[in-house]
Amino acid sequence: MTEYNYQERVENGEIERIYNLVSQHQELVKIINDMPIWILILNQTRQAVYFNKKLKDDLGFEDEWKILGTRPGELFSCQHAWADQAGCGNSEFCKYCGAVKSIRNSHFGKKDVQECRLLINHNKQISAMDLEVSSSPLSLDSEELTLFSLLDISALNKSLYIEKTFLHDIRNTAAAIVSSTELISSEDDPEMKDQLINLLTPTAHQLIEEISVQQEIRRAELGEWEAKANKISSRKIVDDVVTTCKHYIIDEEIEITTSIDNLILNTEEVLLKRVLVNMVKNAIEASRCGDTIDLQCRNLNDVSVLFSVHNPKYIPEEIRLQLFHRSFSTKGNNRGLGTYSIKMLTENYLRGEVSVHSDKESGTLFSIIIPINNSH
Repeated sequence: MTEYNYQERVENGEIERIYNLVSQHQELVKIINDMPIWILILNQTRQAVYFNKKLKDDLGFEDEWKILGTRPGELFSCQHAWADQAGCGNSEFCKYCGAVKSIRNSHFGKKDVQECRLLINHNKQISAMDLEVSSSPLSLDSEELTLFSLLDISALNKSLYIEKTFLHDIRNTAAAIVSSTELISSEDDPEMKDQLINLLTPTAHQLIEEISVQQEIRRAELGEWEAKANKISSRKIVDDVVTTCKHYIIDEEIEITTSIDNLILNTEEVLLKRVLVNMVKNAIEASRCGDTIDLQCRNLNDVSVLFSVHNPKYIPEEIRLQLFHRSFSTKGNNRGLGTYSIKMLTENYLRGEVSVHSDKESGTLFSIIIPINNSH
């Protein structure tokens, strides 16, 4: 629990008292109801004591007490809202939440704007939302409150990701193909020409792979992916993943080792490979010359299978606790789709669980556990 942020909740009677107080300030009520963004008024325990019409209408709440008394993460079904029994703002994950930081700063008399990344768990389905949140101190009849606004910037962040990451990667791969074809056309030596063609083929496959990744993840996130389980050996899956990931190794001194319990899985093959490729690719990007990445597959009592990827790099807590947010990345803003897709695909389609453990002595271990038989 984040002790600096722990606060007991006030009872409904106290919430209702402040709601009635705010309602008397008709000019304020008119202003926030005219605002085209979501508005909450929070008390000192971060509970909603008032809200604007747009928020109620957009979230589809008919009962105002579905909003009143809640905290922001609870209202938006944040996965971590009840990770601690004290509710939103009190788990270890909340220490780095933009909304918690913004609201807390308003309690010190400051207006503060932050970006808040939410992992939403609604009906056991994982999705993501990116918000720009703003908190301002609000004093009404000696009541110290917080005017809290929320702007959904999910679409903007997606657009920035496509522009900065996907299109950038596609352009680089396409440029490499163009350079290779130009060299081939100007080369007279048949043996050298064959060598250049052999180099061109995996680059062309990589271009197709990068486009396929985006199509698959987009369809899965929109719920348009038709999950089809099929039988395949765990050894075949691991071998295919390693073959794909070797194309991402620039430093030849980085090695991928495997240890496999050979099983016959009945699972969504395409998405499982996508998850494992992302896990190994992240490990490659974190590794240095001479490092070894270990990919393992373990049978868990003939019911579940554990896939894990280990690399020797330590991930600090501040990064580890934000890893699975869609727009968070250690490589810069709007580059966090890889780890988010690991969680979203595993939990929504593979019926599994994702975990990450990291310490300075042993490095980092990403793991997923999925059922051996994932027939829907």
